[in-house]
Amino acid sequence: MKRIKAIILVVLCMLSIFSLWGCKKNNENPPVSGGVIDKTDYNAPKVIQSKDIKDFSVTFYPQDSWLSEGAHRAYTFEIKEIGGKLTATEAESKISFPADEKLLAALQTVIDEHSLADKNGIYRVTAGLPPEFQECSLEVNYESGESLKFTENNDPRAEWSRAVFTVFADWFAEKGDNSLATEIQD
Repeated sequence: MKRIKAIILVVLCMLSIFSLWGCKKNNENPPVSGGVIDKTDYNAPKVIQSKDIKDFSVTFYPQDSWLSEGAHRAYTFEIKEIGGKLTATEAESKISFPADEKLLAALQTVIDEHSLADKNGIYRVTAGLPPEFQECSLEVNYESGESLKFTENNDPRAEWSRAVFTVFADWFAEKGDNSLATEIQD
């Protein structure tokens, strides 16, 4: 009788192991339309002490009355080291200039005024939404080693994204490229 129980136990263990071969990690399969991916880090700090931005990356899709008719698309702005120089770029238009303290300070002002550190650690997106509600993200790394990161469904009327867009558009215009500034309607 003990031998039969041992054989049954071995068979059950083997079946359990074999059944795991077909399993995939949950994040390997994209969610179905309306499904939510939530990888939020609830322990991420909600206060960033540093004000010295080392690099910056943001993607969002503004869609509001303040943009001209053809300007509704995703925008990706980055500040990162390129060829030994800190450089500010907009991905689709290929605008690029060496970044300066004025730009970095203006972006930090937007971060502070819109309390974006409160969103630090959020990663929550819903699949299958229209383009203007697809995910948007912000990642800011500071000289202190602190970082501010969040990814969520885009709010096309978010005031913080309008402020970031305006900072970059005005700054690029001061550097000689007015193309983003012409996309803003008053």
